[in-house]
Amino acid sequence: MTSFAVESRRNDDADASALKQRSVALPGWDLDARQLRDLELLLNGAFSPLAGYLVRRDYERVVSEARLADGTPSSPLTLDVSEAFAATIAIGSEIALRDSQGVTRAMLDVEDIYWTDHLHEARAVFSTTDRTHPGVAALLDHARPVYLGGRVRGIRTPTHDALAGRRGAPRD
Repeated sequence: MTSFAVESRRNDDADASALKQRSVALPGWDLDARQLRDLELLLNGAFSPLAGYLVRRDYERVVSEARLADGTPSSPLTLDVSEAFAATIAIGSEIALRDSQGVTRAMLDVEDIYWTDHLHEARAVFSTTDRTHPGVAALLDHARPVYLGGRVRGIRTPTHDALAGRRGAPRD
C-alpha cells in the first residue's frame, strides 16, 4: 500500500449504507478528538494522495525523509491504538472507526500492525523531544504504542456543529 488512489476514500450512498450495515458486526476503534479530525481531513482529501493510514514501510520513510516509500512527499498520518485492541485484530481484517457517540464514520482495511518508537519519531519529525512543543507533547504523552495502516473507506464524514456550514473540502 504505498499511496492510495484518491477515489478510494469516497463511497456513494449505496456503498456507504452497505459498509455501515456490515460495520455493526466488526470490531471497532473509538476515535479520540485528534483521530476524528485526522479522519475528516483524510476523507475530504486534505491528505491527498493518501486514502488511508500509513503502513510501516511508508511510515519509516516518512519519519526519516518526509516521503512515502514511492517517493511522494507526505506527513506521518497514523492511527494509534492500544496494545490490547491490536491483540484482537489481524492483518487482513476490517475494523469500524467510530466517533465518541459510537457512530461508525469509516472502515479500515487493516494492512499492517506495528509498534513504534515515539522518541525516535519526535526527534525525526519535530527535531526535538522537548514536551513544550505541542506535537511532541501529543506524541509522547498521548499517542498509543501500536499503529494500524491500511485503506480507509468513508461512511459518514465527521461533523462539527460549531462550524457547520463553514467547513469545506480542499476541492470545494
